Amino acid sequence: MTIKGSCHCKATTFEVSEAPQTVTQCTCSFCSKRGSLWAYYVPSQFRLTSPPENVSFYRWGSITVKHGFCSTCGCGTFTETPDWSTGKPDFDNPKISVNSRLFDDFDLDKVEVVVIDGKNLWWGKQPAGELCRPRSCSAFRRISCYNANGRADLARLQRP
Repeated sequence: MTIKGSCHCKATTFEVSEAPQTVTQCTCSFCSKRGSLWAYYVPSQFRLTSPPENVSFYRWGSITVKHGFCSTCGCGTFTETPDWSTGKPDFDNPKISVNSRLFDDFDLDKVEVVVIDGKNLWWGKQPAGELCRPRSCSAFRRISCYNANGRADLARLQRP
């Protein structure tokens, strides 16, 4: 089932080949400010249906991830990223993260939200003495991260 999406002004439009089973809320500074709920796809599952010049990109930090946004209205639309499921960038396995809040005619309330502690996981910000060991299942859809004490740094939310 193809899912279509668009930014606020409809200048940037896209589609994905299937509905997400889960979406990810990342707590890093960028994602928190953007307010996205990310759905992860391989490039063949994503298609930009508007002209590519309608999308601008922002890179920060390691400049590894291209954060796309509409050049007209500024809505954060999708990212181009390596697979991070091992905790390190795998450039041979690219992923497209789509802001699922932009899906048209899709009931996002029926999808499980997985929260990852990006505020502490990225850039070595884990507190001293706590080792983060990311674990994931296919397509980086679920991540569990445990510190040295075995405490999960992950909250799983199920919407009613």
